[in-house]
This record gives sequence, C-alpha cells and structure tokens, in this order.
Amino acid sequence: MAQTKNKYRYDENRAVVRAKFYDLVVKGERPPEIQLCTFEELKYKNTSRGAKLRTATETASHLSKLYIDKLHELQREKKTKPAKIQEYYLSQAIARYLGNILPEKSRSSQLTVTTQLKWWDKKGGKLALTQITPKWVVERRDELKAVKRTTATVNRYLAALSVVMSACVREWHLIASNPVQNVRKLKEPPGRTRYLSEEELRDLMLSVADNADLKLAVLLALTTGARRMEVWSIKREDIDLKKGFVTFSQTKTGVVRSVPIHGEALELLRKRTPRIDTPLIFPSKKNPSVPFDFRAPFEAAVKLAGIENFTWHSLRHSAASFLIMSGVDMRTVAELLGHKSIAMTQRYTHLAPTHLSEAVKSMTDKFL
Repeated sequence: MAQTKNKYRYDENRAVVRAKFYDLVVKGERPPEIQLCTFEELKYKNTSRGAKLRTATETASHLSKLYIDKLHELQREKKTKPAKIQEYYLSQAIARYLGNILPEKSRSSQLTVTTQLKWWDKKGGKLALTQITPKWVVERRDELKAVKRTTATVNRYLAALSVVMSACVREWHLIASNPVQNVRKLKEPPGRTRYLSEEELRDLMLSVADNADLKLAVLLALTTGARRMEVWSIKREDIDLKKGFVTFSQTKTGVVRSVPIHGEALELLRKRTPRIDTPLIFPSKKNPSVPFDFRAPFEAAVKLAGIENFTWHSLRHSAASFLIMSGVDMRTVAELLGHKSIAMTQRYTHLAPTHLSEAVKSMTDKFL
C-alpha cells in the first residue's frame, strides 16, 4: 500500500495502519502515532452478504473517516476544545482543480468542464465542502433538468462536480467522501448513430465546395473519424505530408494516436499555403492563436444540402459506418477512432452483418 503524505504509516510487520495526528500538537512537538485499523479491516467491508472488497475510492474514504473519528476521540480525551478546522469552500476546490488538474486534460474537455464548473461555482461556490451533501446535489440535478437540458448533459454536469469532489477526497484529503457518488444519474437514451447516406454525402460535399476551409475540415472528419476539436485544432506539426499521416495529441481520452490521410483531403493539405502567424491549420479569423469554430458555416451547409438531424459529431459516426461497411474489422475501427473499448465500436455492428452470416453458415455446413 502506498503512503499518503506521511500522515499514514503502513506497518508491514504487524499488518496495521497507523496515523500521525499533527492536528493535536503545537509547532515543534512530535505528533502521536496511533493505530487506525488492520490491513484486513481496511481491505474489506462488511455487508449483508458478507465481506466485500473495497474499491480504491472506498478505501481512501474509509481511511479518512477513521482518521477524523479518532482525532475527535483524542480531542475529547484531552478535554480540550476541538481545534477549529478551517473551512474549505467549493469555489476554492473548483479553482484548485481548474488550475492544477484540468490542464492535463484535452483542450475540448477543458472547455466543456470549465463551463460546467462555472455553473456549479455560481450555484454553490460560497458553500463549505461539508455543506455539499447528496441532497443538495440532487436539488441542483433536478434544477438542471428543469431548464430543458438533456439527461446526458445533466449527467455530464454531475460528472464534472464529481471529479472535483473526488480530488478533495483522494488527493487533497479535505473531506471523507464524495457526495456525488450517492446521487443517481439520469437514464440516458441510446447514443445516436446518425450517418450520411451516399446521396446525403454527395449533397453535403456540394454544399461545402465553395468554402475551402470547411470542405477540408469535413473531409478530414470523414476520412479520419476524428472528433470535432481534434480536427479544428490540427497544427502543421501534426501532419506528415510525405507519409500521409496526421497525429492527434490532444484527444478526449488523453491517448495520442496517428491516423493515415488519403485522397482529396491529403491533396488539399499539400496544396495549402501555410500561414506564418499561427501553427494552426484552421485558425480563428479574430484570434489566430485559437481554432476556428465551424459550427455556423457547417450548420448552414447542412441546411443547404437538405440534410436533417445531422451534427458535426455525426461526421464521426459516418466515418465509422463507412469503415464498417467497407469490411474493416471492429478492432481496427476502434483503433482509428480512438475508442477506449471495443464496446463503443459495437454500436455499428448492425452495418456489417456479413461476419454473423458467415459464422452461422460455417456451423450449419459442419453440423447440419
């Protein structure tokens, strides 16, 4: 077991966890070191069905609770007024997360989570962390739902708060447990897999033909299956024009991946004149240091093409669908799209029933 900032000591010889109670001493004194529990007690929890292995989060939460309970017990024994614990507020925790942890995430995640956490800061920034209860979170969840946000969006807001509270428990040791874990997430409808038909693809490409940047961005999305911000944020250094590869370094999953580029997208990139004021392929017209936002021109092109219920993310679904219908295996598609698990790719299996037909035919030929 790993040591936590020297407060806890894991005695391997006696198989127990001890804690140093710095809160009980003044400067210069040695803190008392007292046993909190055995390794066995920390590892397992008692349930109605018997002992159950604790998760890493539950272990950290249980250890924090044991420490706080023991601290209060020792303070009562000394018959001293419990030391006033300095309150830590939600606004402070959010600011700390935004400054220290979020920068490690992808750019698209940073933009989305920052917006979500600003909402939480507005609603409860002045509350102490101990006042952020499951009941309070449920009330805010229902408030989000009432303003006509989708269930998926509401769940993303809950997830944003949860990662902050989790950091308060596991990294900063400010509270004993994450209140969001005791809040039910809303049931989400099945994910959309809207993709272009061959006719819609032709119409869309015709509608973007007069906008060189939009045409290239759409082609890259369709041929690489990259996410929105992965395409919009591409830099010259990310592209190998000679070998025909683009490398996505700022991804949603945090995993760098390289994807081949072929056809018209590669030719357009080779003909493109690089700008000297920015490394971005698609810089904003107002600020060349940030990516251009294609939402407005894309929505206009989709409308012009007469295509309904189609968003930029649907280009990613279209790329996956085209790959599957071209006979590419699931694992390769998952690798190209940067899916964390093959389960995310299996939503497209209905587009490639051939392998199922071949499997049944093989069984029938052999046994029947």
